[in-house]
Amino acid sequence: MSVLISVDQLKEGMILQAPAKNKYGQVLLAKGAVLQPQHKRLLGMWGITTIVVFDENENDEIPVYDQRVIAQATETLSKRIAWLPENAFEKDLLDMAVKQLLKRQAQGEH
Repeated sequence: MSVLISVDQLKEGMILQAPAKNKYGQVLLAKGAVLQPQHKRLLGMWGITTIVVFDENENDEIPVYDQRVIAQATETLSKRIAWLPENAFEKDLLDMAVKQLLKRQAQGEH
């Protein structure tokens, strides 16, 4: 299973499930890379805050998002748009936008 995590949660030996790209689209770490402690610094230097890693405990392909990552994506989206949901339909719309942002981040787009 693929899991989108904060770079702060990176642990030695984790395996990337999607390439880590900088804002110019250059691949910094390829899919399948075995992560090392120094990668946290590299990713941080390039402003990469989330990565997609392989979760060896699961076998399906439904992504799971850490609550901190969801909160960060919501904050990022809120900075891009000057709007707060006023009803349940608008809240659903915001949730869909957050999920789309997380999906794009998982694919290496920022």
